[in-house]
Amino acid sequence: MDIKTIFLCLILTNVSMSFILLAYWKNQKTYSGFALWTIGASVISSAYASFALRGVIPDFISIFVASGLSLFSAVARTDALGKFTGESKQKFLYILGALGTIFLFVFTYFHNDIIIRLIVFSVFVVIILSFQMKMILKHSKSNRTLSAIFFALNFIFIMTTIVRAIYISFSAKPQEVFSANTVNIIFFFNLIIYDSMSSVIFILMNSSRLTEELTAAQKLLEMLASTDHLTGLFNRRKFFEKANEEMERFRRSKTLLSAAYIDIDNFKSLNDKFGHAAGDEVLRKVTDIIKKGVRGIDTAGRIGGEEFCILFPATSVKDSVMVMERLRRDVADIEIIFAGKTIKTTISAGVTEAGEHDKTSDNLIMRADKLLLKAKQLGKNQITSD
Repeated sequence: MDIKTIFLCLILTNVSMSFILLAYWKNQKTYSGFALWTIGASVISSAYASFALRGVIPDFISIFVASGLSLFSAVARTDALGKFTGESKQKFLYILGALGTIFLFVFTYFHNDIIIRLIVFSVFVVIILSFQMKMILKHSKSNRTLSAIFFALNFIFIMTTIVRAIYISFSAKPQEVFSANTVNIIFFFNLIIYDSMSSVIFILMNSSRLTEELTAAQKLLEMLASTDHLTGLFNRRKFFEKANEEMERFRRSKTLLSAAYIDIDNFKSLNDKFGHAAGDEVLRKVTDIIKKGVRGIDTAGRIGGEEFCILFPATSVKDSVMVMERLRRDVADIEIIFAGKTIKTTISAGVTEAGEHDKTSDNLIMRADKLLLKAKQLGKNQITSD
């Protein structure tokens, strides 16, 4: 296979990838750097076409412009990766590219030496791609598999670039630069793989980030749909969903299950006296005590207004009452300072244990609610149980 055929493959591969990148850019959400990568991938096609037409078009285009475009493409894609990974502005990359282009101009028009030109070009490409490898390593935790493949692609391409430069330097034959020798064929085939696979990986990295963003948004929506915005506890709908799950587990495994229904005493009077903002602060403080006082396996929720409910799996009514007594004392001991005023509050609760007669979680919670009513009738700031 001659070099011109390989260049044709390079051109077709990069033109195809440019169209794929453009189509993706148009139809999908893309992140910072994607547009620049697409430009870089498109520019390199023009460079390869100019290289392939050497002898047909002026040397200024086929040598100097083509080499300059190749360096710009490497710089643009490296900068694109930097933007994508959140690196700071990398103007030095463009300075490197400009410096490399100046050297190429010198060794084209003032000291025309194709071998030195190739060495200079190779050195600048290796330096620029080394920055890509550094960024890939630095941000590899976000997607280890894609980062590993991307790093390997860069490493292999850098190695083949170095080997080709050394081989042609030692051969000292200008005709070897574009001859169909084994080193060149391996290099250009690797170039085809590098150009196509690096763009594919960049698309996959963008897609992976988009998937992560959508997953995070979905989790946030699920949390908002199941969490009380003021207290951070489960809302009524989610709590009863969890309660049904716990009841199902209780009936299946025959383990213990207790429930406590809690109410903040005189909450309406507190709201009327201090205002709703103060009432919200009381709700948050009581919630903090509940969160600290329950276990990881327990389920707590705000049922509505100033009412809360807690489920205690694998816990008897006696042990649940002990927990609730501790919570009651902790609430009674706190002083809430709001707008320069000191607010004291208490809670009452009813505690009950699930039995064979409880067909649903509603039965259990309704019984705890009735016991709460009893605590209120007995004077509040106390725990009652059956």
